[in-house]
Amino acid sequence: MDLIQSNAITTLHRLASVEDVVQFVRLCVDKSLVIDFILKEELDAFIKPSNNSGSWVRQQIDGVRVKAVDQNGFTIYAIWMRESLMKDYVTYLESITKTLSDASVFSFPVI
Repeated sequence: MDLIQSNAITTLHRLASVEDVVQFVRLCVDKSLVIDFILKEELDAFIKPSNNSGSWVRQQIDGVRVKAVDQNGFTIYAIWMRESLMKDYVTYLESITKTLSDASVFSFPVI
């Protein structure tokens, strides 16, 4: 199930795991959206007052808030995640970079 089908970004306006962040970034790349940090007020304004599922996000004081913007500057998605999740995502990216920089992991033994 992808993020849109699970309503994580369209209704809940939050990401809960590194895999969610990876899927969100992939979605934005596929749709040529630009991701940028935003303030709490901008995210709060993006969530419809009638959205009871998204109201939890409006109550959060801390955390990381980002938006995905199309080429015309229109905000398509606005989401929240725990600060620790952002750190976990950065650690994940660093591990990929380390793996890719170590050519020996791509070497197969000669049989």
